Amino acid sequence: MKKLVLRTLAVLILVPTLAFVVFPFAKTTWYLLTDLGLRSAGPSTFAFNLHTSLSRRLPGYVDQRIASSVAETLRSNQITATESPVYGAFFYLLATENLQEQWEANPSLAKRPPKETGKDAIEACARIILDPGHASWVKNYWGDDYLDDPNCFYRMLVIGSLAAHHNLTGKTEHLPVLRQLTDDLAADIDASPHGLVDDYPAQCFPADVVAGIAMIKRADPSREAWAKRAFQRVTANFSGELPPYMAIVENGQAWGPSRGCTNGFFFSYARDLDPEAANTLYQKLVTDFWQVGSLAAGWREFPRGSKQPEFYIDADSGPVIWGFGTGAT
Repeated sequence: MKKLVLRTLAVLILVPTLAFVVFPFAKTTWYLLTDLGLRSAGPSTFAFNLHTSLSRRLPGYVDQRIASSVAETLRSNQITATESPVYGAFFYLLATENLQEQWEANPSLAKRPPKETGKDAIEACARIILDPGHASWVKNYWGDDYLDDPNCFYRMLVIGSLAAHHNLTGKTEHLPVLRQLTDDLAADIDASPHGLVDDYPAQCFPADVVAGIAMIKRADPSREAWAKRAFQRVTANFSGELPPYMAIVENGQAWGPSRGCTNGFFFSYARDLDPEAANTLYQKLVTDFWQVGSLAAGWREFPRGSKQPEFYIDADSGPVIWGFGTGAT
């Protein structure tokens, strides 16, 4: 009996150890040794495998989330719960578009193209992006005409998502909405005295404005020259410095320091708009934000040498530890 108990305990310990320690460690080691994309700037087979896994799970999550109507019960200050579902759909669609381009250049990266393995997930992401219930937190700020008000962040997500959906599927049912949103956001940026538009009342994040400009260009490539001018109007407010975390729409002045969490988003799209200007700013980013420690290397949340805390947390930055920002890195 004693041996049976000991064997049972051994199995109970061994199975979780294999499942949660040994197997993940072995899989990680395998990818690090065999996937050149994880050790260089090249395409990663791991990214394609992760995309396939995520694509299987997303449709069920989206349908359950919409059917639950939970998004309509959330308060505007529940930032992660309100923004992340639509933000995640946006990132999935743009990532799928990027992976599809890589696969078309090198089909050996995956057995099937991402737009096929992600077919159902692509449609699911479009559903949650357009679901009025998942815009409830935005309506709390802007009212029922939230698609017409400044609302830069949410309109940027919808424009980028619908453009990626069209590029991946070739479907046209969302094009009228896409064109209207693109025209309206571009007009609001042009009408702004300093090229800045609020996400929420009196809350302007320049990185989101730049992302919005980039999404307009993606949705309508004929606006390439306009997008470059709009980008230059935004960055002109900051005299060659990195964009601040927040700014004031009325006068273009920075409101707070530059931060790693928004710089990461800014530089994801800046080079598509003005490569020369983006490269110059990137050198400043490296000088002020790249940090190499004895145990880790990564991006800081706050500029090196600033009076900002080395330990910090908020919804955008995530945990900041010894200066390293999880959102920034």
